Amino acid sequence: MRRRLELLMMLAAFAGLSLWATAEPTPADLAAQRRQLEGLRADPNHLARLRENVKAFLQLPVRRREAIVKLDRELHELPAKKQERYFHTLARYADWLEQLRETNPVAHQAIKDAPDAAARLALITEERNREWLASQPKAIRDQCHAMNRAARAEFVVKLRLREREDREKWLIARRFWRELDTRQVMPCRLGDYHPRVREYVEKFLMPSLSAQERKELAAAEGLWPDYPRKLVEIASQRPSALPPPRAEDLPRNLKKLPEPVRQRLVEKKGGGASKKTFKELQNFAGPNFPSKVVEIAQRNLRYPFPHEYWACTHLALQPPMRKFVEGELMPAMKAQIADKRKLIASEGKWPDYPLTIQELSKKYKLHPPWHYLPEPERYKWDLYKSPRYRSARGDADMAK
Repeated sequence: MRRRLELLMMLAAFAGLSLWATAEPTPADLAAQRRQLEGLRADPNHLARLRENVKAFLQLPVRRREAIVKLDRELHELPAKKQERYFHTLARYADWLEQLRETNPVAHQAIKDAPDAAARLALITEERNREWLASQPKAIRDQCHAMNRAARAEFVVKLRLREREDREKWLIARRFWRELDTRQVMPCRLGDYHPRVREYVEKFLMPSLSAQERKELAAAEGLWPDYPRKLVEIASQRPSALPPPRAEDLPRNLKKLPEPVRQRLVEKKGGGASKKTFKELQNFAGPNFPSKVVEIAQRNLRYPFPHEYWACTHLALQPPMRKFVEGELMPAMKAQIADKRKLIASEGKWPDYPLTIQELSKKYKLHPPWHYLPEPERYKWDLYKSPRYRSARGDADMAK
């Protein structure tokens, strides 16, 4: 615990210092600093410990001090929930490292002397795997000890991944305990869902998936919670309003557009097909095709598209996102006229508008509820997301 307290107190103390070092403090910052100082004066022992930690910090090598400044700045720029997760990871790492110093001084010293983050991560992973293996049944331990080092490491990774998968499935089952307790039939294949979900998955989502993602989704079909969990994992990485993770997945011509969008653009209007719109769209292809599609669709009154697809206006957003912009983002920007103007200026342009919302949300540490699958209230998609705190992920975060 001693090492943990030292580490956390140093970061807590340094949070104030980094603010002064990186930017001119605002009146609100100054007021917060005064309140913090008043609170410290009320606890002389705490203040004395903080002074000792600051003194210890100033005695560190320059590179180490710069690394701590950078870490502190990056931590405090994160959204609140992410900050909490990383501070939790930092605390667990400090506790674990202190315990390791007592139980295995050699391993502790090796980690401490690691030349870089990659080497440190390798040593931490090896030690954590060793600890995990020691807690397993004798049959598994004997099986591992009979393998060479490389095979043993691979075997342990597979077992730990399987264990984590089982744990996460159990957590998801607990979230749906009422449905399971009343013996409701749980959806486990695409055909079990509402037609709007099927349309979105088949015509909007599937064309952008890699061969591996298609394979994983097919392998999960017929299994609960495996199928909806995998569907949510894949779809949540591709909110329909935002550009996809890979630029090559963006439609670059009329034929590549999702069928419902294509139909919306060239549907009959006033008794005849929209030849003008069709002709305009045929003249464009390439990386700027999506923004041109949105521009033409707005001009010809064929916008917005379904499912928040390529949303570039407030009305093109789904109700949860409209509520977020009105009730969270705009109030957060209340005193920031420049940010308000930036958002207003981006409206009507794609991908500018959704990317501006994303950028400003990050700035104000907000979490926009982008659409990624239809019927969220009926199917409770967010409950299938993996939990935030996971041991394997934590090991990597600790090393970094």
